[in-house]
Amino acid sequence: MLRAVAVAHLRTGVPIAVHTHPGTRTGLVVDAVFAQEGVDPRSVVLGHSGDSRDLEHLSDLADRGYLLGMDRFGIERVVSFEQRADVVVETCRRGHASSLVLSQDTSCYIDWMPPRVRESMPRWRYTHVHDDVLPYLRAHGVTEAQVTAMLVDNPRRYLEPVGR
Repeated sequence: MLRAVAVAHLRTGVPIAVHTHPGTRTGLVVDAVFAQEGVDPRSVVLGHSGDSRDLEHLSDLADRGYLLGMDRFGIERVVSFEQRADVVVETCRRGHASSLVLSQDTSCYIDWMPPRVRESMPRWRYTHVHDDVLPYLRAHGVTEAQVTAMLVDNPRRYLEPVGR
């Protein structure tokens, strides 16, 4: 499937978003296949990267040029809010704000999720990043320039065609 995505990307220039499982470092599998196929990592968001506290792994992927999807804010069953936000803080401190995109990966309706599960995640909502995440990041040293990079500059760059 990754090879087919790579071929489609190379023909169209459309950016790629990949669901990954950082706990098992599947971003490295994505990297290996896309490198063989000639995909520029700057065209790829590695989704769910924020589910990891492995800063060395995340830094390695950022160094390779990937955008890291810190995209599951509000889902605290794998990583707590503070742990998830602290990874962003530290990643910014390490100079990788230009490799991060922030989101909450929520939806207005999911037919496969029992209501009690959704109710158990009160921060899993569209305004969580602006209401809770950004104030936390700012209070822990993330600069306005870094916030702008994560919310504006990086998504803009990602959506622009690379190499065309």
